[in-house]
Amino acid sequence: MPIRNIEALTEKLYIGSGANRVSIDTDGSLMLEGDATVWDDVTFPMAAERLDSTAGTLNYNYDEATITMGGGGDISTSSDTLMFVCQIPHKVKLDSVADLHIHWEQPADQAYTFDVEYRIQSNGSAKTTAWTAISNIGMTNNVFPYTSGTLIQITDLVDIDLTSIGISDLIQVKLTRSDATAGNIEAIAVDFHFEIDSLGSRQEYVK
Repeated sequence: MPIRNIEALTEKLYIGSGANRVSIDTDGSLMLEGDATVWDDVTFPMAAERLDSTAGTLNYNYDEATITMGGGGDISTSSDTLMFVCQIPHKVKLDSVADLHIHWEQPADQAYTFDVEYRIQSNGSAKTTAWTAISNIGMTNNVFPYTSGTLIQITDLVDIDLTSIGISDLIQVKLTRSDATAGNIEAIAVDFHFEIDSLGSRQEYVK
């Protein structure tokens, strides 16, 4: 097949099959459509009100580069709650889903649970004051089965619908460990998985 001169295109060029394809617009912009989209991680630091005290269920573990989470956390108590903010990437597929995960050290086959609250702040809109709550996220959401020892585990926390959410909008999240199981667990990182359909946005604030 001869190579087409992109500069001479008067209509979109499609590479692929049916709706699963790469499209190149007349201005040279590249988009991924259908099954041609890909996924990527967006990670961010975790913070809390009293990570250097024993007032709540959380504490820094400097030796392990983790955050220690004790049981019995209350999502409405700031000293029990991790918090973080994620900005919607410019390359994200609009009207898709953001999948939130926690990476942690699972020390035993026990009924650990997490509670999550989130809200979305859309730029140029009134502040969202209410939180969406998801409670008792358990071990059925784990990616890997527990075998023995200390397992590096990933747990799916929540899938957030991004319908009508724009690039650079913000997702605010609060997270606590809510089970009454004895013993600590170590949180390593939290991240969102985003579906991607472009290298970035065509304009600075417009997809």
